[in-house]
Amino acid sequence: MIHAPQKYHHHSSHEHPPPPPPPPPLPTTNILGTWYITRSSSPFWSDKRNPTITLTADTTTNTPPDTLPLSALSQATTTSPAPILTNKTSYQTLSSSSVKTTTGTDRAISAGKQHGPIQMEWRGSGWLRMVSAQWEILGWGGADNDEWLLVFANKSMFTPAGISLYSRRKAGVDELVWAGIEVELRGLVERYPAEGELRELVTGMEVVRFD
Repeated sequence: MIHAPQKYHHHSSHEHPPPPPPPPPLPTTNILGTWYITRSSSPFWSDKRNPTITLTADTTTNTPPDTLPLSALSQATTTSPAPILTNKTSYQTLSSSSVKTTTGTDRAISAGKQHGPIQMEWRGSGWLRMVSAQWEILGWGGADNDEWLLVFANKSMFTPAGISLYSRRKAGVDELVWAGIEVELRGLVERYPAEGELRELVTGMEVVRFD
């Protein structure tokens, strides 16, 4: 199931929306490790190549975990807060061989409540330590080395809004899998017809270049 970004939930095409479905099984998708941004509607990636995001557990132990299921974010409470993740984003421009890198931390701020997306907050480190941005995990799927995440990034100080597909493989998910994701995204557009921005983000999904 793919959720609409939280900002659109106030406006649906249904005057009397149906009751929410029963809670889905807690997601076991591992959020840690390296993700390739293989498709996106964010203009930020239109002149970039080889973008990756590597997430690690921000922990004081000498042996941080290699896996962390999304359910660990969904089950966060005031007494057991969501884990903090270290975020390293790397990419190259189309015209340069140099690799640009930004680092920061992520934490869940509203973890899938009311059957919605998992809302995250990114905060930069170093000279970006005063900068923050919000992003949401709209959907997930796959298994083992073929996992994927569908992510919405809100407009921030440096980047425009966009929906992106994260994959464990540079080549992205299989075409059949992508076709299924596309169908669900188009379903969101039909459900929120007044949201022109959502329509643009969905129809503007393009393949991101990898060498």
